[in-house]
Amino acid sequence: MEILIVSKTHMANNACVGGIVLLTNESIRLLNPGNQNQPTDTDFEIGEVWDIRFIHRNPVIPPHNEDVIILEKKYVRKEQNLTTIIKDRGLINCQGSIENLYDGLLNWTHNGSGYITPNGNLPQRSTLFWLSDRNLECYESFNKNRYRYPNEGTNRNFSFVGYQNIVEVIPAGTIIRVSLTRPFVANGVEGLWAQLSGWYL
Repeated sequence: MEILIVSKTHMANNACVGGIVLLTNESIRLLNPGNQNQPTDTDFEIGEVWDIRFIHRNPVIPPHNEDVIILEKKYVRKEQNLTTIIKDRGLINCQGSIENLYDGLLNWTHNGSGYITPNGNLPQRSTLFWLSDRNLECYESFNKNRYRYPNEGTNRNFSFVGYQNIVEVIPAGTIIRVSLTRPFVANGVEGLWAQLSGWYL
């Protein structure tokens, strides 16, 4: 099947690569045999279309329902306008306030990081396309780039994990890719942490 690569993010010593099945609009995450993520120097680039034969991961571990295992792959072509493709195919999962993400299931730490409790209510997906209603501003914290959502009276922000070059401001109305990590503990809290994977200007 033809798969459009829509995201590539840093993940420790690996890369997490997300795609869309062009025949069905299914969102998938591309793993190698053995449930392994892609290497950091993966051939996959955002905007490329690959012909990929895959099987779904077994067992699937919610909410990472997108996981598939690559059996064969072949490069096909490059698409230039992902924004148009995402909009025309109706792939935007969330619009408006940051509070709408993941059906409102996100909890928030005192420093503004969003997470979902692994043993609580889980969303149906771990990745989504979000049309933000406000500008997101970049800042640096502990040598990591983060994007702040201006929310009156509360602190809301994401860690940026994508391969894209930083922009100081992601304008309101931009399609933004958001994803949930695998469960891990940060500041004494175990969670699936919401992170900003990229954007499509």
